[in-house]
Amino acid sequence: MIDCAPHREFLAAVADGETSLVPTATLDHVSTCPDCSREVSAHQMLTARLHDAASQLGTPAPRVIGVVSARVRAIAAAAAAVIVLGVGGAAWFALTRPDPVQAAVNASSQPMQVESSDPAVVSQWCRKASGHELPAIRLDGMQMVGARMDRAGSTGIVTVVYAAPSGERVSVGWLEGQVPGGSGVDDAQRSGHELLVVHSRVGTAVIMGSSADAMWQTAAAIESA
Repeated sequence: MIDCAPHREFLAAVADGETSLVPTATLDHVSTCPDCSREVSAHQMLTARLHDAASQLGTPAPRVIGVVSARVRAIAAAAAAVIVLGVGGAAWFALTRPDPVQAAVNASSQPMQVESSDPAVVSQWCRKASGHELPAIRLDGMQMVGARMDRAGSTGIVTVVYAAPSGERVSVGWLEGQVPGGSGVDDAQRSGHELLVVHSRVGTAVIMGSSADAMWQTAAAIESA
């Protein structure tokens, strides 16, 4: 069995390329010992990550010296993770900001806060809840049954639900404060649900329904409003 103990204290120097400080016997040992070679590679990878993270922060990278044991690698890796988290904080925040489309999907499955088949009653409630006029959208063969108000970050979501005598239902989630990011109708999917995102002159709306035909008819009605 190969005895690695006499050579471990030099592995960090080998990884850093400081071979003038390393005994020839250790260099020969590392070239033939899989365990020590793996430790050298691990040290080099960790050092590279620390340098990358430190360069983004504009600070000198910490050095990992001494015996590259599993415990030392774990501690150094934790330090690297803290640095990376600090650098990537803004990016993580951007990635975790509320998705208004997903929020509209979630709202569509929640109980209605006002129930009425009278569009005037629902529109008045929506105006009081959101402070904005609700686009006057009428769907052939369907009647308004209620609405609710939600918020995702800085985006208000007014969800209006329609139903047909046949049982088909359609929900339209109006994303208030959202500047249309395109034109026409985009197919999308959230949480396993097929949906349509309509960019129109009256606003941006997320449409979900029990049938594709009902969803597309709703999209056409919004675009022609």
